[in-house]
Amino acid sequence: MNWSTKRWAILIFVLATSIRLLYGMRQGWHRELLDSENFHIAESLSNDGVFGNPYAPCRTGPTIHAAPAFPWWLSFWRGVIPSDWWYPRALFLFGCLNTGLMLGLLPWLGVTLKLDSRAGPWAGLIGAVVPWFGFTEVAGNWEAGYSALLLVLAAGATRIAWEQHSGTLALGTGLLWGIALLFNPTLILVLAGCSALEAFRQRTFRTAVWMALGVMMVISPWLIRNYLVFHQFIFLRGNFGLEMRIAFNPDAKATFLEVQQQGRKAYDLHPNVNREICEQVRQMGEPLFHKYQKDLAAQYIRENPSQAARLISQRVFRFWFPDFQQPWRMWMVGAITLAAMVSLLLCLPVYPRAVGWIFSFWLLYPLVYYLATAEDRYRYPLQPMVLLAAGMGLAQIRSISRR
Repeated sequence: MNWSTKRWAILIFVLATSIRLLYGMRQGWHRELLDSENFHIAESLSNDGVFGNPYAPCRTGPTIHAAPAFPWWLSFWRGVIPSDWWYPRALFLFGCLNTGLMLGLLPWLGVTLKLDSRAGPWAGLIGAVVPWFGFTEVAGNWEAGYSALLLVLAAGATRIAWEQHSGTLALGTGLLWGIALLFNPTLILVLAGCSALEAFRQRTFRTAVWMALGVMMVISPWLIRNYLVFHQFIFLRGNFGLEMRIAFNPDAKATFLEVQQQGRKAYDLHPNVNREICEQVRQMGEPLFHKYQKDLAAQYIRENPSQAARLISQRVFRFWFPDFQQPWRMWMVGAITLAAMVSLLLCLPVYPRAVGWIFSFWLLYPLVYYLATAEDRYRYPLQPMVLLAAGMGLAQIRSISRR
């Protein structure tokens, strides 16, 4: 990272963090903690030493509802900061710092991907000046912000590893990807996409093998934990069946905001709000419960194909153009997203390798979320790549205008 890139990184970090601290405190977000499964697991870890009991109505024992890293992170800080007054404020501060760091790293990522030197700073500044995703950007409740930061770090490290053909560097990059997967297992689709592109381009799998080894070194202990506790292979988390059931039923809506507007009727099927369903989880065990929920969702899809297709198409749209309570936020995020898509096409002849990477991220990462009720936090981990694409476009337009 040269000095110019460092200066941009520092400026963007300070700007983004300051804006989010001021705006978030004005909105009262520094006092806000949602009733989420992550917090219930963190409480279980702190009180009983058990990674489990994710649902409020009853205790269900060990869980596969969430990936391990974020509940452990919450539990650690709960132990360090036991005060109910300071704890939410600390998580809010961490969220602001995390977003500032993620945006501040975009100039470095742009240079690493060999883009125009202005692309990364443009991307970081666009992201910094407005809290585009509002509470999601600073929330202590969800892992989305940490997933976005880890994606930026892992994407840059991956590009360097494939450039330098160093087994040690590739192994270290794999360790970083392993940590990212412990926060968000869906990122494995991104890792697979960029690795496949580079392996095809360079006609070698050596770097990919070293990275895979690093990934397995990090995630294997949790895979072993899942097998020993649940007596079957479960990849890091296993609540997809429940998410499908919430997404495909007679009361299902395309977005979580619509579910809230209808009185959360579709979420009556969720064990975090329904004691009867929670008792089912306790009696059946989570793996069997989630399989049963997936079977019910699949049955609904088979019996209502047109409705299921309509919900999926709406979720594809709402993944890329999220639904917010504030119309101005929805329009602004939509405009940036559309600009990023146009920019990617504009920059394809100039930066085919970088565009291929970003497009593979956009293509593969959302596939799972098209089958779940759309929420803006599902899209947020891809926001740095959307911003980087927009920055690429602005830099390219500037270059053309100067000719």
